[in-house]
Amino acid sequence: MKNKVDIVIPVHNRTKLLKRILDYYNEYGQDFNFIIADSSNKINKAINKKLVESFTKLKILYIDKFSEDLPQHIKFGKMINYINNKYCVFCPDDDFIIPNGIRSCIDFLEKNPDYVAAHGTYIGFYLFKGILKYQKFLWNLRYHNYSISDNTPHLRLFTHLSNFTLLLWAVRRTNVVRNCYKELLKINFDPELLLMFGELLPDMLTVISGKVKRLETLYAARQYFFSIANNYLTLLDTVKTDFYLQEYNKFKNCLINNLQVKEKIARYKAEQIIDSAMEKYLKSYSSYQEYLVNKVNRLLNHGPSWIARALRTFHATYLFSKKKEGTIDTFDQLSSKYYQDFESIRRIVLKYNI
Repeated sequence: MKNKVDIVIPVHNRTKLLKRILDYYNEYGQDFNFIIADSSNKINKAINKKLVESFTKLKILYIDKFSEDLPQHIKFGKMINYINNKYCVFCPDDDFIIPNGIRSCIDFLEKNPDYVAAHGTYIGFYLFKGILKYQKFLWNLRYHNYSISDNTPHLRLFTHLSNFTLLLWAVRRTNVVRNCYKELLKINFDPELLLMFGELLPDMLTVISGKVKRLETLYAARQYFFSIANNYLTLLDTVKTDFYLQEYNKFKNCLINNLQVKEKIARYKAEQIIDSAMEKYLKSYSSYQEYLVNKVNRLLNHGPSWIARALRTFHATYLFSKKKEGTIDTFDQLSSKYYQDFESIRRIVLKYNI
């Protein structure tokens, strides 16, 4: 198990978050290989380089060749060139992919060659900051808990788009990830839609390549961050624009071509499947929620900053008071076998107060 995986951490200017995540992984020593893919500005790259060098217990390859204005998913495609292990996992600098969860996924993938990716249960978390330095770690379960185990590629594709959970942060076979981004980099997407199709396309190509397992294990913790929506157009924003159809056809043709390589299916049939699945995705809760949160954030950015902070804090507090039910949602209790993993995240988040 040791050193069969590269954990790739894309970094863009947030030096405090990089320090926090490296501090979190530091207790695991050299059990994993880390690749820091830095597209920060010149000043922050200098800070990050010194920071990385200070974590001598970790095996880190620091790459600072990425320009600050490089689009996120193009950067992901270029990061693949530095991965040398059988498995890889992308880990955002503001989140945590849990080492024991990674080990469980690799163990499963080693025993099940027809699966190309594995992940587990995700939690979302938010650090509430009150008066007099009061802090509270709020959390709840995130995403759907299901596997994609259909035997045929087009059924896996339809299942995934119909009940979407992003696979970008899953443990994946490196050869599959490399092929996905090779396909992405062939397409010259319009910058307005690169963020959305750059995220969706590798996901769709992953499920075309093979099955995906969702394990009953605590796998990752994702932070509710104030920059979560940013100022970008969602797919729902762009569907009725003049340039959407042209960009969507690029996306669709890539999926059709890859479907036909993996499965003997007529082109018109593949096109119908993709159109139907995308229509369902655009009507899904995840797509609509992204649209609403994006709209609210863009409106807030035009008002006083203190109002924006207050409303976002109120929204986060409400959001994390609504816990989804799940089979392992008691892992914050001492009796849970996931308690130590949960506590490690809670402690590091409270320590850094970000």
